[in-house]
Amino acid sequence: MRLVFTLLSSLILSLPAFAELEGKRPKPEGWFYGIGVGFSESIYKGDGNRVIPIPGIGYIGERFNLLGPFVSYELYENGPFDANAKLAVRFDGYDADDSDFLKGMKDRDRSLDGGFSLGLQREDIARLELEYMHDTLSHHKGSETSIQLSRQFNKGPFFFVPEVSAHYLNQKLVDYYYGVEQNEATLERGRYEGRSGWNYRADLNFSTPILFGGFTRLDLGYIWYSNSITDSPIVDQTEGYNIRFAYTRFF
Repeated sequence: MRLVFTLLSSLILSLPAFAELEGKRPKPEGWFYGIGVGFSESIYKGDGNRVIPIPGIGYIGERFNLLGPFVSYELYENGPFDANAKLAVRFDGYDADDSDFLKGMKDRDRSLDGGFSLGLQREDIARLELEYMHDTLSHHKGSETSIQLSRQFNKGPFFFVPEVSAHYLNQKLVDYYYGVEQNEATLERGRYEGRSGWNYRADLNFSTPILFGGFTRLDLGYIWYSNSITDSPIVDQTEGYNIRFAYTRFF
């Protein structure tokens, strides 16, 4: 889920800075369109790399934001503090025919997570955000809690945002996406019950509003997976990277 969500949600977070750069104009609002692509290493054995096309269409309002499969609504804002309600598609999971090694496994489905975020934005220092998301469709029946710290720098019309984050995945979520049930076990794929654990991420985001009359963004990310995930017999990665590119503009 983070691959797509980071790419889309970061579009909104940069708009206030663009407005400030261009003369204290209000944050742009309305419908936008665009296209993006994400490239990442699959964590599952035999699955190879994944290329994800990301059609970009959505709406940015004063409080309500629609970013394709992601929705947020600002519940509260006072100075540097904000609180938001969120819905987001979780893109984790696999089909059993994604690789020969996964044959005999049940498909692990995507889901729709809902939750909230609390943010603290100090303009000249950094943004700190705490987020909690829980399964609303009873697929993985679990939750993810994350804390993110980012800082935005700009040089003229070019923006650079380093971000670090930690993500706590509870036992139900890990077991659903990375566990192996007894009736799925083989000689090469032993039974495995997932445990809760922490993933850690580092991201570098580059963006500019000066190309082709829209907003162009390149994201580079690296993730360190929890031992509770990498101990699974269907997983063959302890770390991974992803690259994301997007171009959007308002109608």
